[in-house]
Parts: sequence; structure tokens; C-alpha cells
Amino acid sequence: MSLAEYQAHQTALLTRDFEMLDANADKFLSAGEYGQIVAPPMIRFSDPDAPPRVRIEGDPKASPKALKTAFTRLDANKDGRLSLREYLPQG
Repeated sequence: MSLAEYQAHQTALLTRDFEMLDANADKFLSAGEYGQIVAPPMIRFSDPDAPPRVRIEGDPKASPKALKTAFTRLDANKDGRLSLREYLPQG
């Protein structure tokens, strides 16, 4: 896989992540929608020998302050929401 192919693949994955976070489908991420990036549902099977029972847990891994800092840093035009262009890595 070439570097260009890898970058295209990563852009496609991040674009899909953005679309999944955009709960109201307005093509922007609010701070609340962005905050869901660190609290994905985790599916765990209770006991491998028992019939499957699924527990869904969310486990935030970033503090509200860290989320606000990251969101503010990404919000290049300071309009209080992230476009896909702002969300994707620059470079």
C-alpha cells in the first residue's frame, strides 16, 4: 500500500467516524457530538462458557476540560461547531 492509498483510507475512515458522530446529520459536530468520540459503547460478553449475554458500557477516557480544549483547538473559524474539514487532520 502506498502512502497516498494509506492517507485516502484514513480519510475515508475519519469521514465515516464524523458521519456517525453527527447525530442530527447537519454536517457539523457540536461540542456534545464531538464528546461522544471518547465514550463509545463497549460490547462485552459476560462468560465465554455461558449463553451469550451482552453488556453495553460506555467509559469516557477524557475529562470535560480536555474535550473542550481539543474542540476549541479544532474549531478553526471559532463558530462553535466542527466541519468535516476542521475535523480531518491537516497536513
